[in-house]
Parts: sequence; C-alpha cells; structure tokens
Amino acid sequence: MENKTTASGSRPRLLKQLNRALVMRIIREQGPKSRAELARSTGLSDPAVLKIVGGLINDRLLQEIGEGDSTGGRKPVMLDINPNGAFAVGVDLTPEYIRAAVVRLDFSIAAEAAVSIDPAEGYTAILEHMRLLIEQVIRESHVNPHRIMGIGVAHPGVMSEQADRILLASNLSSLENMPLAKDLERHFQLPVILEVDARASALAEMWLGDARGIANFLSVDIDVGLGSGLVLNGHIYRGVNGMAGEIGHMVVEPQGPDCACGKKGCLETLVAFPAIVREAMRSPGPMLQAYCGEQASPVDIDCIIEAAQKGDASAVESLRRSARALGMALGNLLNVIDISTIFINSKLAALDELYLQEIRSTLSHYFLLANEMPIQVRPSSLGRKGEILGMAVLVMRPFFQADPESASINTPSN
Repeated sequence: MENKTTASGSRPRLLKQLNRALVMRIIREQGPKSRAELARSTGLSDPAVLKIVGGLINDRLLQEIGEGDSTGGRKPVMLDINPNGAFAVGVDLTPEYIRAAVVRLDFSIAAEAAVSIDPAEGYTAILEHMRLLIEQVIRESHVNPHRIMGIGVAHPGVMSEQADRILLASNLSSLENMPLAKDLERHFQLPVILEVDARASALAEMWLGDARGIANFLSVDIDVGLGSGLVLNGHIYRGVNGMAGEIGHMVVEPQGPDCACGKKGCLETLVAFPAIVREAMRSPGPMLQAYCGEQASPVDIDCIIEAAQKGDASAVESLRRSARALGMALGNLLNVIDISTIFINSKLAALDELYLQEIRSTLSHYFLLANEMPIQVRPSSLGRKGEILGMAVLVMRPFFQADPESASINTPSN
C-alpha cells in the first residue's frame, strides 16, 4: 500500500520542481525575462514567481542582468540563465578518438580536449584515456567541481535496457558488457549517463540546433561508423530493445564488403569514412595520388575531401557513391517512418553540392511522395559538437524539464 504521508509530502516538492523548471525553460527558449513577464508567461501568481525566482537566484541558476525597457513605470529587472550555475561533462567516444568538454548551463563550452585511441588497446586502457581526459577538461575549465551535475558519454553502440552498459559495439568490441558507467561513477563520484551517439546528436539538434520546432526528424551521423537518431512527436524514439536508428547495419548488398558486425554489405560499409577512402584508393586518379601521397600518415577522409574539392574524379566518385547508397536507404526508410526533415551530422555535410545534393537526388527516386512532399536534407547546425552537447542536455535537462523522476534532482552546492 502507498504511504499516504510520503506521497502527500512529495507533491509540493514535485510542484515546486515543475514550476522552477517552467521558469528556467521559458528563459532558455525565449531569452531574458522580467518577473512580471514570467508571471504572464507561466500563469503563476506574482508572489509565486517572486518566490521561485528568489530560490533560483539563491541557487545561482538565474541571475539579474540589468534593467529592461520601461512600459510606463519603473524599469523592470531582467533575469537570465546563469551560465556558471551548473555544469555537465559531455564525452564523445568513437573508435578513433575520445572528445570531452565541460559545458555550462547555457550550453556553451568552458573547456574541451581530445585524445586518440586504438580499439585494440582494450577496455581498461580506453577507460583510463577517458578518465584522464575528463580530469583534464575539468581542470582546464577552472569551474567549481561541486557544481558539475554529471557526466554524459555518447558511444557508437547498442545499450542495455538499463542504459548502464554497452551491449554491442562492432567497432569497439572491448567495451561490450563492461561496467563503463559504474566505473566512471566510482572514480568521479558523479552520476554517469550513457547514450548512443546519434541519439545524442538528435537531442542536441532538437534543443540547441535547427530542429527546434520540428516534431519528427532523423539525425544521421556519418563518421567511422554510421548511425541515426529518430525523433517522433518531439521525443527520441529508442524502440523496444534500444535498436531504433541502427541504419548502419541494414544489409543493402548481401555479397558486399565485410562489416565489423560480422555480416556483409551493411550500409555502413558503403557510406562511412572507411568505405569512402577504400573506394577512392581502389583506382586513384593522378591528382589524388599526388596530393595524398604527400601525407606522412595513411590516407584519410580529409585527404579525400580536399582532393574532391580540387576536382579529382576518383575522390568525387567515391563521395557520390557513398551519398547514393545513403540516399537510397533513406528514401526507402522514409516510406516507413514518414518524417519531414533529415539532418546530416558529419564533416561531409559541408559538401552540399557534391554530397548532400546527391543524397537528395537519390532519395527522391525511392521516396513514394517525393514530388508531393519534398523532404529537407540539411547539414547539422552543431557540427561535430552535437554528441557532446546532447550529452550535456541529458545531464542538465531536469533543470528545464521536470518530471516525477527528476523531482529529486540535486541543487548544485556552492
């Protein structure tokens, strides 16, 4: 039986958290507001707003930033988010590198750094790289560590139902079923959240990027691997088993290249960076050979992109082949999920005419309603910071979007 005293006692606390989050969300989305404007926007009474704002200022989550324009009486005092009121550490874990950043409450970045890794190093070494990198960005950010609310790690894998470990990561297999979240929590004494990288990108796009106001969209990450984050009715869709968005392992050529997941011809083997480099170097043109041959390191995607921009035919064709394969898959996928917009989160997105236009053209051949309902294929406005910012959103979202679970969020200590 429910403890009536406990349930009754929790309601005022939840209501307080909901109202605080409402005030924070309005200011985050609409910009600085006066107390009177907040009362009108929230529908709360003036005394209630005064009490809520006072608490938020006392907790250093809001700050007074000066006077606004007068409408006939005294000039109102304006309120805004205090960027240094709370922080999150966002981490982007990939098969080639780890990036980390300390992110302020206004989602600006206080400090960031990266380190290269080798998947063959194994779990313990990769965990140590991550630990040292997180310590580095916290140190370089000069923030009060007591105001760091948590650590969010974006990863290229499939998560457990409890979201505390990675079940499958074909490009980082040593992390599979390892207690990554618990190990980081134990070391830093902070809450740790794991999320699939493409979903983190989609969340950042929805909160901070060009997807604000778009209820249904797909965010596609193209890098060493290929993944996507699906947003339906304004919410990240994870599916029953957490597999939603795993477009990289759709088999599109059954006799195609081997994939790290063990299958052949996965979409990732035709679209991701290694596939582009492989195709370009299969029969490199003179310009590509001359340009990439000057590099001391092995040929990489940056070399291919630059050669393509200089007009090398083999580099151009390798990029277009990737775009056509992705466009075909997305066109077919649109016939199932019926969304309005696709964001491409990749350095390839800068190649609008060469890459994005090829996706749009191919997609239109496979999407049934392409003529009646043109789909927007757009570059992400956040670039490669999307994963880190998305993880910061997950950590600090309860300040702006309260629910019964987040009603117990800790206020940062001074």
